[in-house]
Amino acid sequence: MPLKRELIYIDGKDETDCVTSHSFRSNKCIAGQILDIHIKEWGLTPDGDRFQTHSSILQPVLHKGLKAMIKIPLTPDEKAGSKMLDWWDGIGAVKVIRSDDVAILMERIVDNHSLKSMSLNGNDNESTRIICEVAKSLHSNRNKPLPELVPLHSWFNDLFLSANRYGGLFPKAAEIALTVLEDQTGVTVLHGDLHHDNILYSLERGWLAIDPKGLLGDRTFDYVNILRNPSKEIALSEGRFMKQIMLIGKNAGIEINHLLKWTIAWSGLSAVWYLNDHTDADLPVEILKMAHANLR
Repeated sequence: MPLKRELIYIDGKDETDCVTSHSFRSNKCIAGQILDIHIKEWGLTPDGDRFQTHSSILQPVLHKGLKAMIKIPLTPDEKAGSKMLDWWDGIGAVKVIRSDDVAILMERIVDNHSLKSMSLNGNDNESTRIICEVAKSLHSNRNKPLPELVPLHSWFNDLFLSANRYGGLFPKAAEIALTVLEDQTGVTVLHGDLHHDNILYSLERGWLAIDPKGLLGDRTFDYVNILRNPSKEIALSEGRFMKQIMLIGKNAGIEINHLLKWTIAWSGLSAVWYLNDHTDADLPVEILKMAHANLR
């Protein structure tokens, strides 16, 4: 099999650091090289500084005089997410203008509305309602073949592998995760990381999702991330957890115990990811505790 040439962005390096490799993670190539090629070939005009996230390199551009964003995904999750945006075709998510195997050109949203600011300024319930509406739109039926998606069973592997090592409520979280995964309802295409910062406001088209992961599973999974966002202070504020559980249950039509079980499963997985990376897991652990305490 021929070697695949994957590009990742290494800040401060130049093109002489590009190498060919079997492994995506071991590459030393520069994603900016691909970005420049696409900007030229697609007739784009740079409209701001390019920037880097942990999983992508992006550049604000103009496409036929309209504001757009070109993105080079650097990880399998981001590549799957790009295909997901293309599949949604602008319904509930930013619209893809053009794409190929390594790049995606999307509409660029520049309005200053923010769900995080809404929550921080006393409208937490309204931001939750909006996220629920966006989720409904993303989950609506599409009469076309599905793209390649990651099943939730695979997404939870790290929890099953690490639960006993960390002890406490983690084995219980793994047990509940296995239960809900084996009895999924409303299986659909999932965003996978739906929260306040991943929904932007378009003056023309309303609230739209960005940065999906491309998962397949129980629709409830897409709602539980609301509970640990938009900040640790809000998420753990007195009385907030069950208030939002009830609000999500009402707006999304999800039975409360079912929602709590998925919250336990997701919080356990999230906490494991933090612990495996040797970072602060207090927030997902506290959410796990509250969900478990309210489970009936």
